[in-house]
Amino acid sequence: MNLKNNPTLVIIDLESEDGSFYPDNKAMGVEHFGFSHEEIKKWVEGTNLEVKLFKTIDVIQKNNKSYPIFFAILSSHLS
Repeated sequence: MNLKNNPTLVIIDLESEDGSFYPDNKAMGVEHFGFSHEEIKKWVEGTNLEVKLFKTIDVIQKNNKSYPIFFAILSSHLS
């Protein structure tokens, strides 16, 4: 596979959350609170990439809340 011609990006992160996952976002340098499927789809608009997969793969229970973790594959739709 030639990544120059067939770029692929894999992302594993929290799905969008309210900022309560980390105890002190500012002190920890946290600048985002996960990503939504819609947000990632917007990233690829106007590029040769498309979201091939966006799937919740786990859920972390913390602070009496559920925090879904996703796995996304962005890949070229050009041959």
